[in-house]
Amino acid sequence: VLAAQEFAGLFAVYNNGSNFVSLKASGNYTVYWGDGSSPVNVNAGVQADYNYAYGASGLGPLTAEGYKTAIVTVTPQAGQNITSFTLQVKNATSGLGGYVPAWLDVAINSANLTSLAIGGNTMMLGLLQRATVGVLGTITNFTSMFTNCSSLQSVPLFNTAAGVTFTSMFTNCSSLQSVPLFN
Repeated sequence: VLAAQEFAGLFAVYNNGSNFVSLKASGNYTVYWGDGSSPVNVNAGVQADYNYAYGASGLGPLTAEGYKTAIVTVTPQAGQNITSFTLQVKNATSGLGGYVPAWLDVAINSANLTSLAIGGNTMMLGLLQRATVGVLGTITNFTSMFTNCSSLQSVPLFNTAAGVTFTSMFTNCSSLQSVPLFN
């Protein structure tokens, strides 16, 4: 169960030295990378970048699929609120070419959230199978929220009552099997 304002994601870490991940939130926030490293405090609107080491002691055991896992969590710092959150940012490592962040499962809960980008056109989240969206603030634009999440199989019912724009919300979600009847 997620806290009142929290993001949690399951990330696959492969033995290839290229396990880049980035995210960004509004409000000062703390990222726990889930591999035994110390949490990182990040200022509002600043991108958090990371590259996992396959040998990190805090990763989950080797899976049958050939990867280890990390559970990434993002929480607001004391007195802060997360009002926007995105996985649609490219890691700023110099010389880094194209890559697919290995998110497998993500969940977010924040009554203060007014902007959310899981999928989109900047980063293809081709391994993401499940996204859980809990309590949201007043989000009016759901455009491209899950675009290019080609392995996404289902999404739960969540509050879209304030939604005005839903253009391309599920574009290129070729594995999607069901979508609830949103308000």
